[in-house]
Amino acid sequence: MSLTAAVAKEFVRVADADGDPLTKMQLQKLVYYAQAWSLVIRDSELIDDDFQAWQWGPVNGLLWKQLDGIAGNVVPPEQNEFAHLLSKDDVRFIRAVWDSYSDYSASALSRMTHAEEPWISARRDLPRDATSNQIITPSSMSEYHAKQPMPIPLQHYEEIVLSEEQQASDWLDAHPPTDAGQVRTVIGV
Repeated sequence: MSLTAAVAKEFVRVADADGDPLTKMQLQKLVYYAQAWSLVIRDSELIDDDFQAWQWGPVNGLLWKQLDGIAGNVVPPEQNEFAHLLSKDDVRFIRAVWDSYSDYSASALSRMTHAEEPWISARRDLPRDATSNQIITPSSMSEYHAKQPMPIPLQHYEEIVLSEEQQASDWLDAHPPTDAGQVRTVIGV
């Protein structure tokens, strides 16, 4: 079971529902941006696999292998047998990433990642067309994206999550946990 596969398939599902089939390169970049923004907004990794600084931008090796078996360039919609690995919040977050980047083509997403420090640093001084398997570290992704303007759909996501956290905190303040000693006294134990 793969969390990376679950995230990728959720992107395919959302894209298909919007009538926008995804190419393999788009999917790679969407999962990359989801990982980067999850590190910034949620302070946690969305997937537990690394991205490498390949010639055409960040690539997740596990996802590459899964997509390699697909004929053609467009990723077909299919049943997400890994959906149970995603929380409701993961699904909501993936939707926010989709809404932030769905208007960009595969080549535009590739150009965007080529201009960003995590990919540039991981490739060091390699020629543009050289192969590389250098890891793009989560810390470099987080540090870079934390300094970038957050896309509006991700801002909305963050505002909703913060509001929900505040509501939960307010509820807990209004309903403090019961002291076990008080419960024993009341029920006579």
